[in-house]
Amino acid sequence: MAGNFKVCVVGGAGGIGQPLSMLMAMDPNVSELCVYDLTLAMVPAAGVAADLSHLNKKCKVTGYAFDKDDKAIDKAGECLKGCNLVLVPAGVPRKPGQDRKDLLNINAGIAKNIVEACAKHCPEAVVGLIVNPVNSVVPAMCELWKKKGLNPAKIVGVTTLDVVRADKFVHEMTGLPMDDIGVPVIGGHAGTTILPLFSQCQVGKTIPADKIPDLDKKVQDAGTVVVAAKNGKGSATLSMAYAGARLGKAVLAGLNGEVSTECAYVESKVTELPYFASKVTFGKQGVETVHPLGELNEYEQGRLDALMPILKEEIEAGLEYAKENEFAVGTPNYWAPEVANASAGGYDERIDVWSLGVILFVLVEGVLPFPSRSRCDIPKLIFQDDCKLSNLARHLTWSLLQVKPEDRLSLDDCLIHPWAMNSSGLVEQVVQLCEAHSRRQRGERERRAVLPHDPKNVRKLRKRLQELTLSSKYPVSLRARKEVALCFREADDPDSVDAAWEDLQAVLKPEFRGNLESYEVALDATALLCEKRGSRQSLGFSEEMVRQQDLELEALVAAFPDNVEAATGSFAPAPRSLEVSLKDRQHNVWLRLELPHTYPSGNRPPEPTQIMVHETLDSPWPLEVQERLRSHIQNFLRDHGTASGKCLHMLVCWLQDHLLGCLSELVAPVELSPVEVVQPDKDPANDASDSSLPPTPSTTSRGEEFARVSIIAHHHDEKMDATGLASDRLRPALRGKAFFNHLKTKFTQVTGFLSFGKPALLLAEGPECDLHRLIQEVRKFPKWWDVVVSMFDRQKAVETTTWRAFTDFKKIKTEEIESVLKGLQAEHCKLYEDALVGTIVDQKKREKERTAPACSGVAMTYVFASHLSDQLAEHLMFKVAG
Repeated sequence: MAGNFKVCVVGGAGGIGQPLSMLMAMDPNVSELCVYDLTLAMVPAAGVAADLSHLNKKCKVTGYAFDKDDKAIDKAGECLKGCNLVLVPAGVPRKPGQDRKDLLNINAGIAKNIVEACAKHCPEAVVGLIVNPVNSVVPAMCELWKKKGLNPAKIVGVTTLDVVRADKFVHEMTGLPMDDIGVPVIGGHAGTTILPLFSQCQVGKTIPADKIPDLDKKVQDAGTVVVAAKNGKGSATLSMAYAGARLGKAVLAGLNGEVSTECAYVESKVTELPYFASKVTFGKQGVETVHPLGELNEYEQGRLDALMPILKEEIEAGLEYAKENEFAVGTPNYWAPEVANASAGGYDERIDVWSLGVILFVLVEGVLPFPSRSRCDIPKLIFQDDCKLSNLARHLTWSLLQVKPEDRLSLDDCLIHPWAMNSSGLVEQVVQLCEAHSRRQRGERERRAVLPHDPKNVRKLRKRLQELTLSSKYPVSLRARKEVALCFREADDPDSVDAAWEDLQAVLKPEFRGNLESYEVALDATALLCEKRGSRQSLGFSEEMVRQQDLELEALVAAFPDNVEAATGSFAPAPRSLEVSLKDRQHNVWLRLELPHTYPSGNRPPEPTQIMVHETLDSPWPLEVQERLRSHIQNFLRDHGTASGKCLHMLVCWLQDHLLGCLSELVAPVELSPVEVVQPDKDPANDASDSSLPPTPSTTSRGEEFARVSIIAHHHDEKMDATGLASDRLRPALRGKAFFNHLKTKFTQVTGFLSFGKPALLLAEGPECDLHRLIQEVRKFPKWWDVVVSMFDRQKAVETTTWRAFTDFKKIKTEEIESVLKGLQAEHCKLYEDALVGTIVDQKKREKERTAPACSGVAMTYVFASHLSDQLAEHLMFKVAG
């Protein structure tokens, strides 16, 4: 599906800007184009925009003109705000006899005016620089960008014209089709720093070796040839616009989730130089991967050795400019100490977590967490006297705002912090409401058919629904085996939607006889509320019971505002849960409890699901000691759980007044002295037992939640894995590590297998908290970025020896998947086969694809698209149905 991105062309009324603006307006991923230029331009920006607005494309075009002395950071907010890509074909040409440093100062000043405005108004946009000298301007702008803690993967030097020229010259020499030619060009973007690698092109390598030097020189001097041909009245404008649009198209495709690779001049570690042009893969964050140079022949290696000192000198000129200049972005109060001055070092993820801590505090408290507005290099975080953060939230904030970067939590540790993962659904509510708002903006709707019973053959039904999706072009999905949903938009043709709905009814009625209950909803907060209510009822929660639980939780929060957190209301999760945080001079205790669906009228008490005890903020107790504490709390709840409306209040009082002072005794296995608790008046209704609730089995999991997960990647090679994985996106500690060995060592409680081949499958089972961490760890490795994730069979209180399908974690080949699954017990085999139905590792589907015509690739494309919602949900820690 085409994207809807906003693009700005700075200098859009100039010789390069006009054709570049036209080509970008024709890109199907562009929905809004801004033409930015000065009022002194020969052609007004508004005129260019009016001309382009007549193209029969979806793109909306707007012109913006500014005076020569205007600061873009002050004037261009409306133009740049919300941009996803900013292309900058700007600057002045070099005059005869002009010093290179003078040209750099002039053009770098022009670029700086734009880039600092982008840093303020669209810091997430990719900035493509076509400003000479590119070899110096790009390092200068990137270093200034990094000083402010922004992502250097957003700054890209456009060298695509060198690739375009090399491809064309090879085509002219060989006469072979252009589609078969792709010459990577590395190094820089001026003179001898341009190095085309003809040996890495299947067509280029057929050119005789004695002709390569002349062809190489022709690529280097191509710009001079155009200037001479234009008799000094212009330079390469049209071909530059074409090349810039080609790079822009690749960037937008990456932002839209499509893999796209082009050569570009970016911050790099493929050579000893900090900036270098080579093949680059673009993704949703800009530059995703900077590829190594590959194998060079003798001539290319000699050229590389010769250009390195020249390019190094030009890069150093840009770095020197960055040291002498700076641009202002944001408020210094939000900067981490290591970037709060002009001579700061490079970008690091620890800057992000500092900013996250500041924003978390400011959003809750409404003030900055510093003693003054001019200093942030404080040795200790100071909370206000009436701070509204819970103890656990304070711990997270405190851990993010440490002055020394090495003392801060990492981004990954932040995601698995107890407050972030178990904040009683508060974070989940915000995410769901944002998603509902986004759906409402897109005008999405669903027609749903409620199934009277489970399908007899899930595999067959999913296959029919997939075929229906491909024929009707409307996504159709089976959800939790309870209902089937047809998704469409309000703007879609009603007749085609009705026809798709009739086809869906024809699929369902043969198995589910009679009239199927159906309804239509807009996918906004109202629909979300309906889904919540439906899920509660399916779990046995009545509206009256939920209301009683909310009343008790609200009273508890009011009585202990500094110690208890709980989410109530329409969007709070079911089952209800609460968190209790307690603290004395020696200990910090955090406890999470879950309320059963029969509470408070049934005989099943609340259950402690997680406990964390710290003697200091960074020293957790051993697990066996915490288990003793869990046992004491469970005994108290079992004895007092029938106190309707008072059990939770009594528990918090008991924890505060009695248990907190006895925590030191738990280090040794001794029994706490019994505590007398005043029982409320008994209600005869409370004596009735809940006969519908089976007794909790004796297990080895101690109430821990277990689950299974399947993670699918398009391809993973065992030979590459054996030598380790290298990537700029990995932290140094992970670079060079073998993927399989890393997972097996890190997650000792997880069993299953990892398959190598095409596709690659990771099946894992174990504690759910470990699986969430496993998913996060998988996403750190480059071959597992674009994955399909599905978590299923989530259970609580299981006997792990019989529940587990695998005894260890091993690696296999992809072709062995079917035999491994067939070797499992029948119930386990069916469980995993159902989970893989419709995916690219579905054995029956793969068998059919091997005998199907070439169009089967369309089905595989849909499979990836159909799993995007599950992948997003898993990334946000949602509960994903199997």
